Amino acid sequence: MIRTQNLNYYPFELKSHTFHLLPEKALYWPLYKMLILADVHIGKISHFRRAGASLPIAAAKKQILKLQELIYRLQPSSIVFLGDLFHSDFNSEWNAFKSILKTHNDKEFILIEGNHDIMDIEVYRHAGVEVKSQLAIDGFILSHHPLKVNDNSSENYALCGHLHPGYLLEGKGRQRLCLPCLWISKHQTVLPAYGDFTGTYPIEPQSGDSVFLISGVQINRLDF
Repeated sequence: MIRTQNLNYYPFELKSHTFHLLPEKALYWPLYKMLILADVHIGKISHFRRAGASLPIAAAKKQILKLQELIYRLQPSSIVFLGDLFHSDFNSEWNAFKSILKTHNDKEFILIEGNHDIMDIEVYRHAGVEVKSQLAIDGFILSHHPLKVNDNSSENYALCGHLHPGYLLEGKGRQRLCLPCLWISKHQTVLPAYGDFTGTYPIEPQSGDSVFLISGVQINRLDF
């Protein structure tokens, strides 16, 4: 079954909690006024430009502006990054991100460490970002890496990132398109990569899973 939404968000339930999937590839938890983003990869564009790739610097500014506008619109109490907030070593994009932290210093910023978060923890903390390995809230575990099945022996359900999930669509004329998606399964939900220029990894949903495809302002839900 395919269900489509063209609104500002697509509501769905997990473990009796309502969440809103946003077309910006972010998740909002209304009960806690929490904005959740995975794999933002700030600094990636500048990182590759420094290595000689011809990527437009305007794209980096656009990503920061998009995050700023999202916070203004939702007015969350907290913003949680599920790992890979900053792509690599320090570059100019970090200063642009710090301007967001200063503008919204009444909000709580939390980073769940990811494999790309290699800057010293004190850099984050000095900027006002709390750093954790995981975060447990109301029966949910917020982490960067997906949990192994045997890690889910408790009642906790995981919200995670890392995979940059995408779902491959194939047409009759050999057309192929991999769209970023949110992937809901029995033990965990994997968020789409929020950042631009992050790519997607084709997933293979199992029976009982749900996938939310994101294309511009449109979100399509597929139930398997």
